[in-house]
Amino acid sequence: MGRNIANTELFEQLLKLERAKTDITPISSVIAQHLQNTSEFLLGEIGTYMPNYTLHNIDHVVNVLDIINDIVPDKVKLNRSELTLLIYAVALHDMGMLINRDDAEQLKGTEEYRHLLAEFDKDTPEGDILSELIRRTHVDRSCEYIDKFKANLHLYHLDFEIDGIDFCKHLKNIILAHALPVSKLTDDKYPTNALIGKERVNVKFLALLLRMGDILDFDKSRTPLFLLEHRKVRNTKSVSEWEKHLSINGRSVSSTQIEFQAECHSAEIHRCVLDFLSYIEYERKETMECIRKMGTSDHYLELNDPILFQVDSDGSYIYEDLDISFDYRKVLSILMGTELYSSAEVFLRELLQNAYDASFVRKELSVKSGDITYLPCVKVHYDSKNKILSVEDNGIGMDMSSIKNYVTKIGSSYYKSKEFQSELIDYTPISNFGIGILSCFMVSNSINIDSLRYSTNLAAREPINITLNLDNSFVERRPTSRTTTGTKISLYIHDKFAKELSIEKIQKIIEDNTAYQSIPIQLSVDDNQITLEKTCITVPEIKDHPGIDVIHVDNDIIEGYLILYGGEHQSLVKSHKICQQGFRINGKGGNTFGLKPEFLRFMGFNINIKDRLLSTKASREGVITNAAFDKLQALISDIILENYKDKASSLIRYIVDGTHNIISHHQQEFDFLSKNINYMVFDVKQRKIIESCPLFSKLREQTKVCKVAFLSPYLCETNRQQYLQEIILYCDFVVFATLNMHLFMQLANPYCIKSFEVITDVPGLIYHLIEYDFSRNICLSDYSDKYSYTDINQYSQLVYTKQVFCYITNNQYNFLHLSFNKLHPWGKLFIDHRDDLCVKKASIVLKENIESAMLTASCSPLKKIIEYSGEYSRLHSNTCDHSKKTIGIFDFQIIDSINTYLFKTIDHTLLQEYGLLDKPLTTDDFISWWFNKEDCPQIR
Repeated sequence: MGRNIANTELFEQLLKLERAKTDITPISSVIAQHLQNTSEFLLGEIGTYMPNYTLHNIDHVVNVLDIINDIVPDKVKLNRSELTLLIYAVALHDMGMLINRDDAEQLKGTEEYRHLLAEFDKDTPEGDILSELIRRTHVDRSCEYIDKFKANLHLYHLDFEIDGIDFCKHLKNIILAHALPVSKLTDDKYPTNALIGKERVNVKFLALLLRMGDILDFDKSRTPLFLLEHRKVRNTKSVSEWEKHLSINGRSVSSTQIEFQAECHSAEIHRCVLDFLSYIEYERKETMECIRKMGTSDHYLELNDPILFQVDSDGSYIYEDLDISFDYRKVLSILMGTELYSSAEVFLRELLQNAYDASFVRKELSVKSGDITYLPCVKVHYDSKNKILSVEDNGIGMDMSSIKNYVTKIGSSYYKSKEFQSELIDYTPISNFGIGILSCFMVSNSINIDSLRYSTNLAAREPINITLNLDNSFVERRPTSRTTTGTKISLYIHDKFAKELSIEKIQKIIEDNTAYQSIPIQLSVDDNQITLEKTCITVPEIKDHPGIDVIHVDNDIIEGYLILYGGEHQSLVKSHKICQQGFRINGKGGNTFGLKPEFLRFMGFNINIKDRLLSTKASREGVITNAAFDKLQALISDIILENYKDKASSLIRYIVDGTHNIISHHQQEFDFLSKNINYMVFDVKQRKIIESCPLFSKLREQTKVCKVAFLSPYLCETNRQQYLQEIILYCDFVVFATLNMHLFMQLANPYCIKSFEVITDVPGLIYHLIEYDFSRNICLSDYSDKYSYTDINQYSQLVYTKQVFCYITNNQYNFLHLSFNKLHPWGKLFIDHRDDLCVKKASIVLKENIESAMLTASCSPLKKIIEYSGEYSRLHSNTCDHSKKTIGIFDFQIIDSINTYLFKTIDHTLLQEYGLLDKPLTTDDFISWWFNKEDCPQIR
């Protein structure tokens, strides 16, 4: 049996307040019996499935309540509502740590779990990662448990009302607070003067008490030694968490002072204990500052003094706080949102970048000192016998000051320091973040640095040789006899990576990661040696291939080549390389970051951005979208448009079909598309077909209201005259367009007044009719950055002689889509409840039957609905006259089969809601020519 909430002082205070009032409904009995039993049982189950956790059982609940009672001054009197909320919050705040195996498996399929994987080594057990995700997300599940308890009153008997007033909202916010920083406890969710019945409740103060009580429960009682052994805790983080609790020998908590004493058996646990105590002190200060700002005279704490603590060694170690240190704020800003390196090969890119920086800086310093004889030199050597790879330069070099201030302070870059700025050098370094050297640990467990710093005072220089080890955070220094200025970095390569290394492989890595070699690189493997000294970006081999345009670029910002091509040439353009300051920034996968103009189908890159224009992520394999990125994006677009200004038709073949958004906020792109996209158009007024008409540009110039019909040219290959006679009564222009009609629709979208989907009595004839007002004053900012071809069906009004249930249009792309009429009661049900499982199933079955009938034109019309078990993805031609294929697909008997299926499949409560229980479908609910195959065999 665990300890009991009813034995706490806070519960006794609640009892006294209830006994003093006779006109209230006491809640203490619910707490003493049902809240106690529920918490004790469920919290006790946490360790069954997640044994790595420190204890979150009923003892922890009672501990927290006792601690809160100890830190609250005697003069602060919590009322009945506040005590109830506080006890409930303490009892339920960790309930979300309880999770069953099915829910745990579902968690592993979430985005949060996928992102969390990046934080752990590949050998970390799956259970350890899952445990961490459960811990991080448990507060939300704790709130879900409250809803579960409330909904199952008959099972849990937990009352969430005080005198008939529901307090769940405040309770959930208090629980959520223990996973938030104090700064997030804003007044809208955490009022200081809320009313529950007639009592005022300081929700923010209660949230602060829960936070402090929870964090102060830090001692042996939460991690008894026998349980550590019994549960066989192996998770490194969990073992550390258990052992730091076990190290606490004593804790004293009062309303004015907090004190801890600990004895540890290792330096690692010693550090963990100190770190946690520092965190407690931080929480104390944050809490007191929040209370000070709160300014309430009846809700306060008196913990004004820093916490006292004494942490000793058990004699097995001597504690020294000496470590590789991190510039916390810089590392935090770097690592937030960055991605992992795409390949272990990037370590060589990082070392070469450092070598180039060191060489260029030395060159600038040499010139400043009057020495113009310096020649940069970079060497890469691999000793295959000993598996040692080295990169050496004769650049600026390093001394112990460099090691202490930058190399061992990960995230602190020399090139971002005041020291570098004070040199007043006219050079923008490639290196930026101060973490690139860590990439070497992907291929080696140690990094040896042998260096001599450049200085005009030769006598003052001292060479250094240090080794950084992956296994521990301490550096090792050895004597060195180096006499030449510069740095040599040597790596003992892992066996797995060493197997792949040859002179050809290393050459390919270098060439893949550089635009060219502005400083020649002497590459040697054992006795084989070559020099890489390419001075410009090579012209692509596919330059003269038919159907591929290669644009040479060389301006103040970028150099290289842009490659325009069609889908048939995707295999020829195998990779995209984007470099900045000579080194690749788009990773092995060839990400183009969205620099390709949206109006182009495909575009290849082999470019170098000459200076540091783009802000890269810490991995240098991603960029930040900002004003500089927008500038480069616009520049690339301008280069393309300038190249085709006298041959616009040559660019048209590379333009997308417009089914998705292509309108950017770049005026030159918009102007080009407006003036140069032509369509085959029937001018109703002139009664003639114009084969190539810049219709959008023409209509904008006329500045008037007009109606444009969009008709598939494939639809009227055999019936054009008949179809046109039907359409021209209602429009000013007919556009014969399939895919590229969306180019016009996007361009004209802000001018749109009304959009119609028109079904005619002419078998097979369905078309779009859009009314535009080109007198509107529209500018580029009026355009949305979202567009999809499906918007036409979604926002268009259906026009037909009757309201049909469903229909198939010619606006299909790759896969057939069955549209439902929102003005038809059955159609409205299918649209409103498209995500309901029974409706979704019915929608799929109807679509599959119609599609099957369309594809089997030579067979007899469909008489009976077939209940398919799933949806089949059949590719359709984007230039197909789909509506023609629906002529005569139904036999009249199909209506009874459809009704039988729908009334069997769809929930009758839904049917009743829409008044459809006594309204089966009839032939009048479908397009009439879906039934009359015999009347128009010549069309079929």
